[in-house]
Amino acid sequence: MKNIAKIDQIIHDIRNNDSQVLRNKAIKNLHNAPLFDIEVSSICNISCIYCPRSKIKRKAKLMEPSVFANLVKLLPNNAIVMFAGLGEPLLNFHLEKYIKILK
Repeated sequence: MKNIAKIDQIIHDIRNNDSQVLRNKAIKNLHNAPLFDIEVSSICNISCIYCPRSKIKRKAKLMEPSVFANLVKLLPNNAIVMFAGLGEPLLNFHLEKYIKILK
């Protein structure tokens, strides 16, 4: 119920164009840990009806450990990492190693 009230408040703020409230909330978000979506695989072995993969043409690849190592150097210490993208992260056989590096 608490989340619904939060969502209702956000919708109310946006609809009423209360730019100062929206600005303050955006600034508050800057103090949260940054979120990074990392695509470690552009390969997928399923075909979801909503997925745009069929319209996007690119090579099927897995992120190599050397690329991941360089990427990790760029992440802030408080970063939150999600493995996402148009590929299935679990198809990258290095994924377990990547998670251990992040921990």
